[in-house]
Amino acid sequence: MFVYAVRSTGIYCRPSCPSRRPRREQVQFFDRPASAEQAGFRACRRCHPQKATVEDPNLALVEQICRFIIEREDRAPALEELSQQFHISPYHLQRTFKRIVGVTPRQYAAAQRADRLKAHLKERRTVTEAIYEAGYKSRSSAYDQSAGQTGITPATHKRRGGGQAGTQTH
Repeated sequence: MFVYAVRSTGIYCRPSCPSRRPRREQVQFFDRPASAEQAGFRACRRCHPQKATVEDPNLALVEQICRFIIEREDRAPALEELSQQFHISPYHLQRTFKRIVGVTPRQYAAAQRADRLKAHLKERRTVTEAIYEAGYKSRSSAYDQSAGQTGITPATHKRRGGGQAGTQTH
């Protein structure tokens, strides 16, 4: 489905890899192993993400759930809402999603929103516009969640990079 690469180690893994979880600011996502390899990362020797796997019977369901979460930019759907939408118990949905993707649906939605915020910070003139376009309900929630995930605030992210030449991003 996708892989994540860790900048500090130069390795990419499947989300379900049992290896130790890296710090969020060191993670970069790729849609397929070949993309990660083109970016200079090598495959994990533990989960072998470049090898074809036997398809999980729930993989199509989890892909649909991921698309549903991504399409809901205005807010992250609750576990009960996902459960009703996809006709599966909340417990089974959470467990299956985490086994395949490596994070819970809520964590996945938060990561998608954080990625949207970073992209909007590069495009928008103001931090406030980027925060609301990314789907946050308030500036304070964006600052709290952003600082918790990446270690820096949206304003700092915008000042230190945001696509500007000659600056460093974190």
